[in-house]
Amino acid sequence: MPVPPKKDPIKFCEICGVQMTRKRYGVRLEDRGVFLRRRRCSQSCANSRTEVTKDAHHWRARKHRAATCARCGTTSDLHVHHVDRNPANNNPINLQTLCASCHLKLHWSEDRAKRLASAAKGAATAARRGANSRRRSTDGRFASGE
Repeated sequence: MPVPPKKDPIKFCEICGVQMTRKRYGVRLEDRGVFLRRRRCSQSCANSRTEVTKDAHHWRARKHRAATCARCGTTSDLHVHHVDRNPANNNPINLQTLCASCHLKLHWSEDRAKRLASAAKGAATAARRGANSRRRSTDGRFASGE
């Protein structure tokens, strides 16, 4: 006696809420395992995003990239810099085209104060701990047992 086919569970699309059924490819049905893993009813629902990732914001910003660097004029290895540092703000006024070198220099110069404050804080912490004030043995190495 042949085994009766398993009943498919009732599933609904995560995006639009439509009840999903197994797709037909000619006379053949969609594989049951594929159907059970599927979470959206169609390609259009699968491609509609509810939240945009950081990479997608950067991809959208590259559409506004100019042909040359705004600082040095080179045409190779161009990046898009967000002036307000918000990758979601792709307003053309907020975007600046820079080569990789100028982009790095810009971020280093803008973040210099923050880096210096962090380094000073780290040096003060090390001094409080007495990191360089441990006893040494006669041969110049740190004394054991510490």
